[in-house]
Amino acid sequence: EAAVTEQHTDSLGDGSGTISEQIAEMAAVAVADPEASAAEAEHDTHMAWVRARMGPGGAERPWDPTSRQMLYAILAMVAEKERCKDALDPVGLGGQINADDTVLLRGHTGLWFGEKDSKVLCNKGERNQALEFHVEAKGAGNTVLRHSTRVAFRVTGSEPDRGDTWLGVTATYDVRLMSGSRSSKGLEMYFVTETVNPGYIMSGSQIYLKSSSCGRLVDVEGQAVRARTHDRGTPQRITIEKLPAVESIPAPCAE
Repeated sequence: EAAVTEQHTDSLGDGSGTISEQIAEMAAVAVADPEASAAEAEHDTHMAWVRARMGPGGAERPWDPTSRQMLYAILAMVAEKERCKDALDPVGLGGQINADDTVLLRGHTGLWFGEKDSKVLCNKGERNQALEFHVEAKGAGNTVLRHSTRVAFRVTGSEPDRGDTWLGVTATYDVRLMSGSRSSKGLEMYFVTETVNPGYIMSGSQIYLKSSSCGRLVDVEGQAVRARTHDRGTPQRITIEKLPAVESIPAPCAE
């Protein structure tokens, strides 16, 4: 049996030595250059993940946080290699949108919601210029947002002397910022989330926001943000984003 083993070679090496010799050689390399050994191990881990995703049943595997980070690391490597880092957006790493999260809202135009004189406009070209909203869900058990969750969006950093400021819809269907206490908000400051696909709402998902006061959906036309119709088309699609913590964004994987 030992003689048979000595005659076989292993695919990890170049085929020029026995299994024992190649293992000994790899061990020597690992000791001499632990960083190179770690990079090879990382490469093998990513390749195994890719093969599993591409294999039978791979498409049905759940996209848990580990899988999203694995994919991001691979795409980050490609983006870095092709010198197009800006093409990769980490917003998808934000995961599920929960009550008490801070989110941004983005129109179909690619711009984010901002405001001028309490009027909400879709006019911000950078995330750091956009309005930030604190998500509050109505009713018990609505920790994670999904289809038909009743929510309110409180502007973060509201001025204490003015009370809390909320996203709302006026009687003329304009979307504006409104003042109100957390315990006595009117229907005009509530919305119901609607989704195309079932399940939890994830960061980067496109959703519809239906006003609880008038039953119409928020829409974007140019810079104007209103709630004019019951249509569910491109103008009504709002992207909800939760930025991941900087330390949770994985570095590009080894090639």
